[in-house]
Amino acid sequence: MTYQKRNSCIAFLGILLLTVFFAPPAHADETAAASFASHSLALSATENIDYWLFEPKNATADMPLIVYLHGGSGRGDDINKLTQNGFCMWVSEGKFDDVPAYIVFPQLASKYKAGWSANQTDVQKLIENLVKIYKIDTDRISLVGHSMGGTGTLAVASALPA
Repeated sequence: MTYQKRNSCIAFLGILLLTVFFAPPAHADETAAASFASHSLALSATENIDYWLFEPKNATADMPLIVYLHGGSGRGDDINKLTQNGFCMWVSEGKFDDVPAYIVFPQLASKYKAGWSANQTDVQKLIENLVKIYKIDTDRISLVGHSMGGTGTLAVASALPA
């Protein structure tokens, strides 16, 4: 197989996998709009985790979840800080409204100086809460991150059960 044909096959397979993974259900209501809103999950009487949640248009049960962990510049106590740049900003601007998946952007509170590894239990509780509320397909949860968030993906993923 030539290099060009192999690349075409790889590109086709990638598009096919994305289509299968993110294909909306055939019975979806075509009138439901996507939404993007800030939330806070109470973890205890004194602890909470703030996050942005993108809910896809025509959301149904058994949809995928993308968990995005920000880099060091997103750490803080103002959830709006996350929408100032990068992926969270683009989602907030509606540039990903056609993605048929929930996307959550938790914010690492300023008190966590060690990064996401010090907050992995809270992220796990957030994921479990979203799975329960939105009936997320647990076989289609993706964990991604940028910079400090990339390192955090390893810490969180290693703390989560398989």
